[in-house]
Parts: sequence; C-alpha cells; structure tokens
Amino acid sequence: MAYGLEAVISTVAVFSGLPGDPVIVRLGQGLSLVPVTKDYAASVADPEAPELAPFLELPRGFELVLAPCSSAGPIAYVEVELFGGDGPSTAQVWESGAVVFGRQRFTEHWARRGLLP
Repeated sequence: MAYGLEAVISTVAVFSGLPGDPVIVRLGQGLSLVPVTKDYAASVADPEAPELAPFLELPRGFELVLAPCSSAGPIAYVEVELFGGDGPSTAQVWESGAVVFGRQRFTEHWARRGLLP
C-alpha cells in the first residue's frame, strides 16, 4: 500500500497570501494544511520555472509564491511518499521571505536497509 502527501503547512493568516482557491484543513493548535492536489498544483505552477530538486511534486515556481507568504509567518512545503512503510520525506520552510530549513530529504530508513545508492 502506498501513501503520498504533498502539502503546505502554516496558519490560516499565512494562507491568505496563497493564490487561487486553496482548500484549508485545520489541524489544531493553530496550524492548518493546504493539500497540493493535481488541480491546485496546475493552478499555481509556472511552467517556465525550473524544477526544485529534490522535490518530486512541488509545482514549478511555487517556492516563489511561498517565500513572500512567509512574511506573515513560517510556512512549510512537505512531501511524503511511503511504500509499504518505507519512503522519503522532503521539506522546506520559509520565514520572513527566507529559507530557514531545507531543502531536506529524509531517507535514513531506506539508507539503513541499503535501498539507496
């Protein structure tokens, strides 16, 4: 069984800077999540922008939208891909327009099992 998540995590106030019509899911403790579905990704992507490795699903140019949103508070883009319990997680966090964490890809579990080059 596979599990995948592509999402933005922050507060509702920060999400007011997102373009389009994002679906906001309240998580509790003041945090909310915007799923980056295929439809939402298509609505915010800039096909001329380069891909941002190591992300697999980050819409092209979306980091240029998230950085200015972070002037209202921290905002994170996260990706998780699990296959039978194993898989990479990737994240980047912006605050005050700058990257404060990431681009980090977490694959230690795979590496311990010798499944990564």
